[in-house]
Amino acid sequence: MFSEILSRILTFFMSIILLLSGGKNDRVQMKIVNTVTSAESRIEYEMTNKTGFEVTTGESFTLEKYVDGEWTTDWPGIEGHSVMFNDIACIILPYGTHKDSFNLGRFGVFLDEGQYRFSKEYHSVYGVGTVSAVFTVSE
Repeated sequence: MFSEILSRILTFFMSIILLLSGGKNDRVQMKIVNTVTSAESRIEYEMTNKTGFEVTTGESFTLEKYVDGEWTTDWPGIEGHSVMFNDIACIILPYGTHKDSFNLGRFGVFLDEGQYRFSKEYHSVYGVGTVSAVFTVSE
């Protein structure tokens, strides 16, 4: 009973902090940790939870390419490719890190030269958020 009340109080205060920060949360971060090549198209990423609370994420992601001054999920070469995920939850402990990779090549998707944005959704006491990392593919 006491722990449930304490959890609700903490959630309330964290919500106020999030509102006062303009809805921005830079306490969950992501980076690409490998060099992505067109030959392999393997993306290795690392998500870091810099909060005192658990953060959950899944296997799904969004991949965008910067084309003609805009981020798009539909560019020449990608059309007709869609992937379905069994979105199994991954819990990132407070102040913890989660490393994973995704090989687009196994689905017949090979990235050409350009700038890409890899994004993942996460859930925490702050609410639902999205974290992204930008990387460049060169031949």
